[in-house]
Amino acid sequence: YGLLIFSAIPLSATGGIFSLWVRDMPFSISAGVGFIALFGVAVLNGIVLITEIVHIKENDQSSVKDIIMKATETRLRPILMTAAVASLGFLPMALSTGAGAEVQRPLATVVIGGLLTSTLLTLIVLPCLYLIFDRVSKKNTMKIIVTFCVITLSSVCNAQNSTQVNSMHLNEVIQKAVENAPTLKVNQLLEKYYSLLPKTAKEIPKTQFATELGNYNTAAFDVRISVLQPLNAGAVNQRQKTVFETFFATAQANTQVQVMDVKRLTRSLYVQLQYYQANHLLLQQIDSIYAGYQKIAALRFEKGESNLLEKVSLDNLVMQNKLMSDMQHADYRAVQLQLGLLIQSETIIVAADALESSVQLFDTAQWRNNPFINLSTQQKKQAVAETELAKARLKPDWLLGYNNQSLSGWQTLNDRTEKLYNLGNRFSSVTLGMAVPVFNQSQKQKINAAKINEEVIDAATKATTISLQTKLDKAWQDYDKFSKAVLYYVKTANKQADIIINTANLSYKNGQINYIEWGTLLNQAIGIKTQYLEVLRQLNFAATELNYLLNN
Repeated sequence: YGLLIFSAIPLSATGGIFSLWVRDMPFSISAGVGFIALFGVAVLNGIVLITEIVHIKENDQSSVKDIIMKATETRLRPILMTAAVASLGFLPMALSTGAGAEVQRPLATVVIGGLLTSTLLTLIVLPCLYLIFDRVSKKNTMKIIVTFCVITLSSVCNAQNSTQVNSMHLNEVIQKAVENAPTLKVNQLLEKYYSLLPKTAKEIPKTQFATELGNYNTAAFDVRISVLQPLNAGAVNQRQKTVFETFFATAQANTQVQVMDVKRLTRSLYVQLQYYQANHLLLQQIDSIYAGYQKIAALRFEKGESNLLEKVSLDNLVMQNKLMSDMQHADYRAVQLQLGLLIQSETIIVAADALESSVQLFDTAQWRNNPFINLSTQQKKQAVAETELAKARLKPDWLLGYNNQSLSGWQTLNDRTEKLYNLGNRFSSVTLGMAVPVFNQSQKQKINAAKINEEVIDAATKATTISLQTKLDKAWQDYDKFSKAVLYYVKTANKQADIIINTANLSYKNGQINYIEWGTLLNQAIGIKTQYLEVLRQLNFAATELNYLLNN
């Protein structure tokens, strides 16, 4: 019965929303208050009807349909009166235009519209729902309710766990980043833009139409019509096309640079993921050691075998390790968010590969294939093309024209006879002109500026080459340095750290050393393992830099 009564809420909400839409009103705080008042009245109407049906059913053995008809007939007037009183009471507020009308109108509109639909649907839909539910046994009703609750809880759980965790290899992440990185999409659109520019190089200037009316030739009235077509020098169009083509080639080279940057950023973030995952395992191992000896210290303190200082020291170690783990987890999630943003995915990425500890081989001669060098080369070609275009603009432009005019009056012919001409007699001529840049000092300065720009590009290219060589040497030295350090930790230091941990734990259990000596030895071993992970991370960062400079 409770579900049946509360079914009046969506029935009334339908009318309230529809009334707001009809009056073109947005949802506001006052409209929300109106919905609350509306739901109260609608639920009361449902209680009145359902209560009457149940009352008649207890005292009457008629069929359910007859009982529903009697209850509806009996409670028709109270339900209508309740709705009418509330609607008429809010009507002045709905139509008000004075001070405070902006607050009153949405509230009253929701209540009036909702009561209209709620009253009709309560008298029609609610009895039908009661008839349907009455046919279902209590056992089946409980099954329906349980099923509904299970489905609802499952939906909530699925919604909470909608974010998927995906274990991905480095190559997969790089491929996703290259396909979906927003910066690369911008460069790809720029490529499309510059690819269309060469088609606009051969642009013909606008055709000029002119007319001349009046006594421009004799005292008689004449008409002249002219059509003029300016034409650029052929070299200008060709040089302009070359400039646009170099724009497109430069855009392509810049895209390759962006691809290289995205790959480096992806590799760096992936190395960070690998490091945090490895460090998390180390912190878990440390926590298990500290937790075990924390219990031992607490037991010794209870039995009076140790002082409070030992117990407090171990408690502090456990809390410090927990704090480090929480801080690292926050950094780990930040890296995951950055990777997700880079590949445009809400999936939580987990590194499927461990940090690489083996020595990799690099072909350092491939640094000349770096996209930065190709970009500098294309920029040089672009500067040369712009210089040639500036030179081509010194060449003359052409002008072609056609003229048609009248020469009214008596005209002497070749045979010395005279003939009378009027506006219907037309005379034609052709215009051929040339636009020569006589005042060309400004254009010559543009040529000089373009040549200086070529020198700037040459200097920048040399600086880029030297910078790449310097970065390559440094990256190679770092990689060699950290590879040797990793080799030392793998062969010697890590094994010694394991021996220190096992020996210190055994000696502390047997009472051969106190907790201060045990903590010192354990911190030394943990420091070795932590330094190993840091060196391993730096080795992978150096490998990332080498791959970036060698365009791998």
